[in-house]
Amino acid sequence: MGNDASKDKSTKGQAKATVVASGGKTLDSTKNVLLLYNPSSEHTSEIIDYFCDVLNQVKPPGCVAIESKNAVNLSEHDEETIKNRTSQWLTNPHSVVLLCLGGGGLTRESFVDGSGTLPSKIFPVCFGTGIPSEWPEAYSIGLANLEKVKRPNDFEGDGLDTLVAAIRGVE
Repeated sequence: MGNDASKDKSTKGQAKATVVASGGKTLDSTKNVLLLYNPSSEHTSEIIDYFCDVLNQVKPPGCVAIESKNAVNLSEHDEETIKNRTSQWLTNPHSVVLLCLGGGGLTRESFVDGSGTLPSKIFPVCFGTGIPSEWPEAYSIGLANLEKVKRPNDFEGDGLDTLVAAIRGVE
């Protein structure tokens, strides 16, 4: 009642989508995504592929776009390479970075600015229901069991909607 902080936390991780014009061209308002993740199981790359597919399918079509080359496995790159790519990516006004939490290897300190806050174009995401305490601004997709993810539609729900809305709202 009153100040419902728990409601805000549970839906914070959902974002908005961007629009694609007919003919498959992306519009100027399309938010391009760089996805950083660390594998936590043999199933991780498949889960990431499904997540990328569902982001590319959000309505309105073309509002969010991620190419497979922009889903980056952190275990295949050194920290300096990732830091440089992220910095370059964020200079584009229509680009955002998603940090997939849960596989380890992502520290909040690596992404915060001088004042200790995350840039508005960086979105930490948890596929599960719990948000790590060191990432209070993370978005939760709300999946109960990642091992049961077998298709992109398994990600659909309030968590994804909130994340897409947040992405679309970034200036």
